[in-house]
Amino acid sequence: MPGLGDTGIGDAERMIKTLGRDIDIVLFVRMPTAMGDFWGTEDVELYDMASSALMELPIKEWSFMVLNHVSSVSGKDDNQRNCQSLAETRTEKHIEVVDCITADCADAEESNAHILDRVLDYLTRRIDVLDRQYASSCQDRLNQLQKMLKVELDKAHDTWRQTSQDNWFPEFVRLFDKLWTDLTGGLEALLSTLILDRDVDDKNFKPAVETAIQDCRTDTGIPTLQEIERRARKTGSYDIAYAEYLHEVRTYLSKRFLSLDTALKESLEADKSKVVSVLVQEGKLGKLADGEGSEFLKAFAEHIPDNLSGLRLGFQTLATFDLQYRGLVQHRIRKYLDVLDPDRTPFKLRGNFIDLAFDLRSKRLVDTRKPDAEGILKNLKLAQAEAVNNCEKELKTLLQEPSQAGFAIVEEFVDRVLRAEGVKAEWQIFLQEVAADVWSNEFDLTIRVAQLRGDWLKVVDQVAKASSPEAVNFSK
Repeated sequence: MPGLGDTGIGDAERMIKTLGRDIDIVLFVRMPTAMGDFWGTEDVELYDMASSALMELPIKEWSFMVLNHVSSVSGKDDNQRNCQSLAETRTEKHIEVVDCITADCADAEESNAHILDRVLDYLTRRIDVLDRQYASSCQDRLNQLQKMLKVELDKAHDTWRQTSQDNWFPEFVRLFDKLWTDLTGGLEALLSTLILDRDVDDKNFKPAVETAIQDCRTDTGIPTLQEIERRARKTGSYDIAYAEYLHEVRTYLSKRFLSLDTALKESLEADKSKVVSVLVQEGKLGKLADGEGSEFLKAFAEHIPDNLSGLRLGFQTLATFDLQYRGLVQHRIRKYLDVLDPDRTPFKLRGNFIDLAFDLRSKRLVDTRKPDAEGILKNLKLAQAEAVNNCEKELKTLLQEPSQAGFAIVEEFVDRVLRAEGVKAEWQIFLQEVAADVWSNEFDLTIRVAQLRGDWLKVVDQVAKASSPEAVNFSK
């Protein structure tokens, strides 16, 4: 802390800030001279400065004056008389404290006994009272500020109320009716187009299936005779080698069909893009969201307030709907891969008919036909070909599924955003909020002023609620 007459630029502000926030008790320390002394202007200014740090609690309730007594053997430099003089005259300068203590600050024992013990004892007895007094004073100031703020908020409220409102709503109703007609017509026309293609092979999925089947037949993943021989020697058994190759050919084959996932997504995304095109062209909603297809729909759904739940649900339903290979196709063709499973394949390595002979050593019939690499290769080709043929047959029954799914989800979307009860009113409420973006050329400034008015009044109400007497009452 700065001392008497020792306040540089910024020190006063720092002292006041520190006193007001961090200090529980203040000790003013003054060492009178032995030759004679008095309370100077700098003493009073320092006291007043400290007093201004906490207006809610008088400085006299939480400060002490310490007069540093300096003694000497000869008595020449003893300032005891001047200490007493300053103690008696401090009230004349309006320097009021809890107590004025005279002690030798250079003597640790005397400082502890006469200064620190008395200060700490005072704090022990009075800190709760001081805290309550301070809290009460702060509450009074808060109440005064609340009343002043209410007056200003009322003025802010009345300012907009007294402002003449532009009569833009009739124009909005006219524009909304036209948009509703155009949007409804556009989406209904899209449904009519999609229903014609609902039972037609999907133009993305069909060529993807044909490509996948062709790849399965040209790139089988079946090993050569030499590879089979090496595997049999490595494993020590043709049976083990055959079982391993069945697993490998099956997984190689199933991987070929994963490419169908892309085609399914492309088909559905194309239908979503058609919906977005109608929303942008007929609905004039292009400025409300960025992106295309699912990206646009997701962004648009986030733009819709939660209280317009029906409209928001319609956009979320279409935006999040997805077609996946694992959900639509995988389980249907997986059963046809059993022919490439060692435990379920009908293509046994020894065949269905075996040659039996009587073994003299074991005295029983044994199979004399031995497995070989050629038998493994033959069975792998037969099993793989059968699996591919059966998968092809199954996939051909699914060629219309993406078209049907696309139509179904678009129709679901149209039902929710056009045909559901109350959804037209939700559109009207939503479009009032974003009218300046939808019809910027028609009445951009008018709507923006009206929206600004609504935003202003909303903020004023929020501030009024936050500053109500109940909100600023901390005395309970």
